[in-house]
Amino acid sequence: MELIQVTENDSYLLPFSPHMMIAVQKSIIMENKAKYYKALIENDGQLNEIDLGEKIGLNEDETNEIIVQLLSEHKIEYAENRACNYSLMKRVRKKNKFSINSYLSE
Repeated sequence: MELIQVTENDSYLLPFSPHMMIAVQKSIIMENKAKYYKALIENDGQLNEIDLGEKIGLNEDETNEIIVQLLSEHKIEYAENRACNYSLMKRVRKKNKFSINSYLSE
């Protein structure tokens, strides 16, 4: 079977628009990213990052793309964690600069 490229001018041939296809693809990427992030939490360093992606049905390229997105969102960091080279970012809680107790103690 030969695949042909569909352009915007050919969109009348499709039951939905190319823009809808892009939205669906983005939705799938978001779902895969959420699944991978959850799997990474549960994995706790047991599998390496590529094997973990394969376990949930992702190929190596998709896994690497998700890792790049999670790194850029500061949700994970590169840190050797047993077999896996990525771990969750430690959340740092910011102290409130103004607290009523420090104001009253002055």
